[in-house]
Amino acid sequence: MRLFFYPFLIWIFGWIFGLTSPSFADCGHVCNKNAGRFKCPVMEKEGYSVHMDLYTQKSIYQGQTFCDNVPDSGQATIVVDLISDKARTALVAVKLFSENNKLLKSLAFQSCPSGTISMPVYLGKGRYRLEVILKDKATNNQLAFDFPITVAIKPWNYYFVESKMGILLWATSVAMVLSFSLFRLDRAIRR
Repeated sequence: MRLFFYPFLIWIFGWIFGLTSPSFADCGHVCNKNAGRFKCPVMEKEGYSVHMDLYTQKSIYQGQTFCDNVPDSGQATIVVDLISDKARTALVAVKLFSENNKLLKSLAFQSCPSGTISMPVYLGKGRYRLEVILKDKATNNQLAFDFPITVAIKPWNYYFVESKMGILLWATSVAMVLSFSLFRLDRAIRR
């Protein structure tokens, strides 16, 4: 019975980790179902709607956008879309911070009637925070939207599921379960 238990345990372990395997091209968190044409979530506060996409040098040719998990470091373009009319009439500032809250790049307050702001940046391995600040022209009230960005840091389950070691684990467990099943079948037939 132990001979069957260990491969089965390995298979269950791999299957469980396989269910939670995120794709880098998709959001690392639950996407907004009402986002419409947008793949990444649309953040909404007090009638303002803002959306962020990230394109890397490699992904732009493949048509891939990233929300908050970027697989490789390098040159990237952050695109902020002001969705609501209220957001398009406000003044907008964009700031990119490193994980130790150091300001890396910023765009000063500006009017953006087109609703799209593009910011080219170099992103090395690490965690970042993009802050989009909207300032109402009439009242000077400010509202901030924070977008977390993770670059070149693989999720914990990547090493079990998507790496070569994970594939080897799957193949070994399938081979063991198959061989044990055939062994049991052969024993049953010979009796």
